[in-house]
Amino acid sequence: MIDRVSVKLHKYNNLLHAHFELRSRGQAPNHIAENVKDLLSISLMQKGALEHFFEEHPIFPMRWLWHKKALNTSVDSTPGEEEVRQYSSDERIVLYSTISIFLIGLFMLIAPLWILNIVHPQHWKLGVITIFVVVFLAVLSFVTEAKPFENLAATVAYCAVLVVFLQSGI
Repeated sequence: MIDRVSVKLHKYNNLLHAHFELRSRGQAPNHIAENVKDLLSISLMQKGALEHFFEEHPIFPMRWLWHKKALNTSVDSTPGEEEVRQYSSDERIVLYSTISIFLIGLFMLIAPLWILNIVHPQHWKLGVITIFVVVFLAVLSFVTEAKPFENLAATVAYCAVLVVFLQSGI
């Protein structure tokens, strides 16, 4: 038992020594503190599929909205070798993703109304509803991190809304 206590005291002493050594160095400059904060937000933040899509695809036409200027990396790279680093604002990507989801949802509610108003045979209206329900489920599965039964519940509610439009004679 004394051996275990001795080992624990030794580890505790090393921890205290390391702590006081760090405290004696002083506070980090602001630019280093900001970089650490960025790294922590990167490692702790979970992104949805839509955020990953916007961030990862370089051909996306609106990516200038969230890209930040790259830092000068010429010191780190060897001559003749260009290093590509891209930095983006997570807040801007989340905002753009939220706006995109809102607009897609608005379209998914309004477009069937107009289409159901134009189409007259009942079986064509059911086909339109079926297509929109399938597209809704696919979009919902892609843009959210919800569980499958939550996606299904939202899709059933959406389908019920469209069926009400169908029965109201729109």
